[in-house]
Amino acid sequence: MKAMKLWRNILVMIAAMLSLASCDNNDKKDGNWDSMMWEAEVQIQKTDGIYHIPTDGGTITFTCRNYSAPWIENAESGGK
Repeated sequence: MKAMKLWRNILVMIAAMLSLASCDNNDKKDGNWDSMMWEAEVQIQKTDGIYHIPTDGGTITFTCRNYSAPWIENAESGGK
């Protein structure tokens, strides 16, 4: 009977330690991610983190280097 209580107490302590170890103090909560790192296939002028695309047309492919699926926060055309 005493051995049974000892094992039960050991199991309770192990469960308590595992529950504390599983707590995560992760900084990557919703909205607190690293900035996206973009790479263009051609050289493009960039000022203060803004890419300046030529107005004469064409196609430019951007690739996000540190995320597999990008999201758009802001895009402007003609100041709008």
